[in-house]
Amino acid sequence: MHKTKIAAVVVLYKPILQLTIDNIRTYINKVDCLQVIDNTEIINPQIKEVLLREFGSKINYISFNENLGIAKALNIGISSIKETDIQWVLTMDQDSFFESHTYFNTFELLDKEGVAIFAPEPVTELPTKKKEVLIEKVDAVITSGNLLLIKAWKTVSGFREEFFIDDVDTEFCFKCIGAGFDIFIIRGTYINHFIGTITKRRYFFTKKALELHSPLRLYYIVRNGSYLKQEYQKLFPQHIAICQKVIKKRIKHNVIGGGKPLEYIYYICLAKWHYFTNKMGKLDVK
Repeated sequence: MHKTKIAAVVVLYKPILQLTIDNIRTYINKVDCLQVIDNTEIINPQIKEVLLREFGSKINYISFNENLGIAKALNIGISSIKETDIQWVLTMDQDSFFESHTYFNTFELLDKEGVAIFAPEPVTELPTKKKEVLIEKVDAVITSGNLLLIKAWKTVSGFREEFFIDDVDTEFCFKCIGAGFDIFIIRGTYINHFIGTITKRRYFFTKKALELHSPLRLYYIVRNGSYLKQEYQKLFPQHIAICQKVIKKRIKHNVIGGGKPLEYIYYICLAKWHYFTNKMGKLDVK
């Protein structure tokens, strides 16, 4: 059977070098080339040297000594793929990894006509019982672990750079569906992926595991979520309703359990103000 040629893009930000290498090892043999986009402001001079030593000519390391945001980094990474016969790209976070190649093996067997994205299920640990592999059409998936059709990326003009970070993946998926493409999760295949910091904190009268973010990260979550609601609520009402519920939960958890409620409230208000005044892009923090 003819093997599909796949490129990969991984976005780094202040990476732990050995952990990043270990994670890349879990998928490097399933791709034909890897674009490494380093969003770190102050680069570790060892990173490029070590990556090239570990993975050789498969690696193309790119850095700009600034944080360009996840959307721009992904766009640069995909634009940097030189091989014209590659149609699919694997998009990865630095902290994501695979424990098996079931996802890639299943991808090879699927009908890909009209599909923009195939994605595995994101988990923090593998389920104890093996599940049947099933294909499910969905409205949106997270970026990490996606196998993305480059043609679809070009059709929708790439990832939305003014979002900077957060909801970049969801907005991209909505655009792909609007352009006539489908998005599928391959249930029973997994990517290990972590978001936020899970911390046990006192929440009212009990200790509860809370997903905590920095006040700045919560700013992007609230601001971009507001734009998503404004622009896509009519087309994806159920998904937007779920997103808004998640945002409210994150606001509550971080304000109550994050340890600095006034700072969180300030950034939430700032996010709402910037949404109403149409201020996008990276927030300059003095």
